[in-house]
Amino acid sequence: MTINSKRDQIYDMTDDMNESKKQAEATDEEGENSRSLVKQRITIAGGFLDFALFVADVGHLKFIIETGPQDTKSYDLLLGLLITSLSLQVNYK
Repeated sequence: MTINSKRDQIYDMTDDMNESKKQAEATDEEGENSRSLVKQRITIAGGFLDFALFVADVGHLKFIIETGPQDTKSYDLLLGLLITSLSLQVNYK
């Protein structure tokens, strides 16, 4: 083998390594984009769940207040728990 052919082999290997590195970087960027998208969707889903819980608690609170203490055995407990749940939801968001 001549020196030129060895040099060409080294250049080819270097080119292959650079190409592999570029492909790995592209894959990393795609992975970051997909992870970012997943995080966004989880955040949106969590927001919908928080809103659904809030609406359900308001509905239960309305029912308890309309029913009144005479028709419910644990009126004070239910009223206290629902108010606590609503206040925690509002304070943490």
